Amino acid sequence: MRSLIHGLLFLCGVALASLVEVDDSNFENLVFGQPGKYSFVYFYAPGCKHCLELEPHFEPLVDLYEGTKLQIFKINGRTNKRIRDKYQLFGYPTLKLFSSQGDDIGAYTGIRTTAKMIEYLEDATGIHPIYPPRTVVEVSPENIEQEVFEKLQNDVMLVFYAPWVERWDNAHNSFYERLAQYYENEVKDGTLFRAVDVSKAENNALLAQFKVAKYPTLFYFPKNRQDSDSPFRLDHNVGPEEIVEILMGSDTGQRQFTLVNSLDFTEVEENTRNDEVDVQKIKFICVLNKKRREMLNIFRIAGDLSHLASIFILLHTIWTRKSAKGISLKTNILYALVFVTRYLDLFYSYVSLYNTLMKIFFISSSIYTIFLLKKFTKNIGEYSDDFKIQYLIAPSFVLGLIFNHKFTITEVLWSFSLWLESVCILPQLFMLQKSGESELLTIHYIFALGLYRALYIPNWFYRYFAEGHLDKLALTTGIIQTLVYSDFFYVYYQKVIKNIGFNLPQ
Repeated sequence: MRSLIHGLLFLCGVALASLVEVDDSNFENLVFGQPGKYSFVYFYAPGCKHCLELEPHFEPLVDLYEGTKLQIFKINGRTNKRIRDKYQLFGYPTLKLFSSQGDDIGAYTGIRTTAKMIEYLEDATGIHPIYPPRTVVEVSPENIEQEVFEKLQNDVMLVFYAPWVERWDNAHNSFYERLAQYYENEVKDGTLFRAVDVSKAENNALLAQFKVAKYPTLFYFPKNRQDSDSPFRLDHNVGPEEIVEILMGSDTGQRQFTLVNSLDFTEVEENTRNDEVDVQKIKFICVLNKKRREMLNIFRIAGDLSHLASIFILLHTIWTRKSAKGISLKTNILYALVFVTRYLDLFYSYVSLYNTLMKIFFISSSIYTIFLLKKFTKNIGEYSDDFKIQYLIAPSFVLGLIFNHKFTITEVLWSFSLWLESVCILPQLFMLQKSGESELLTIHYIFALGLYRALYIPNWFYRYFAEGHLDKLALTTGIIQTLVYSDFFYVYYQKVIKNIGFNLPQ
């Protein structure tokens, strides 16, 4: 059955038109060769993680602008040296808009989703996409009876989606729409696909009736049912494979669910006052979600500031004392290895100026710290830095090979850096334990370093609820790292907050 599912998903995923790739030999002829037409060009690098993430959002533009005065192209920025040098490309992916006269109108630097790119192209060119008719029917309180509840003889899929969440931002070409088209045109078993846009205030009553506070959430109404009061609910891992498996009778974690009966918002509010969903909270979430793109992730900013503080405290401590006493060289070597293996994408990918500057700073500051520590090594004193770091590097690499997002060199090294960072501080903590004491500035440095990763844990939860994205690997290693620091945090509280002295058991 699994092979059948994969075949079905392949068939329903080939609806996109072919994206034309240009090169050094034909770039000007194709991009500038059609009078009166604009061209939107995607410069990519093979193996680039951010390029792979962009492509599912970029490719739908081909169909949407077919037959308009806007052409869509892509070009390999690595192998086409002439064009790369001509437009001074340093990072990938890069998106550029050109006029038919060859004018470089500018680079697109906004959010890389289909909807946001369409907004940019409409503003810059005045050209509107041609949306195909949708198979998925949008549901609201006004039509849910006719489109869902009364379809007792049909399998009905109803998804509550947020248009800002990845894979759901382009309703006209999402996997859900393509799956609906395939079932209607090929399977022809009467399966219906319905959707509720949670960003529309008019749908608040449905959010309360279905007790939805997480997006996407899927409800399955089986055919030949007696009523529509108890659909099956799936609010995690909602993807095409899960939907097909449900329709084929498999268990993917869906559970039966009882709806709130009334659609009147006042009655729903009264009936669910003491239930698991607070309707006023749902209203607030709906308003908040509309503006979430404009909000700063305060947890990530605080985490980055804490990390920067730890580095500045460390450098200040070494320079003012002219000594490396109490500071582990091996911990800083491990951090340098973490940053170098994690930020290899500096050579082929550009996300933002902030992102690039932070990566460069972390790599350069870690290398500079090693230089200073080696310079003042003669003053380390009685307690040596003798932790065997090979016992941290080797297991971290093995875990990177086993647990990763994708088995490529850059992804394995990214995973390796996460596992290694979770234990980087151990040589420093063992050095403190061996000495049984430390200066206050060193204690501040270690605390700020631990706090940075601890703050990233709420950052990941924030991203999960705001963006529908959760990096389980980063969350797991972050929790491990925070647990490694847990004893030290207690010692810091005793030393700095209560001022009762710093002593570690020897």
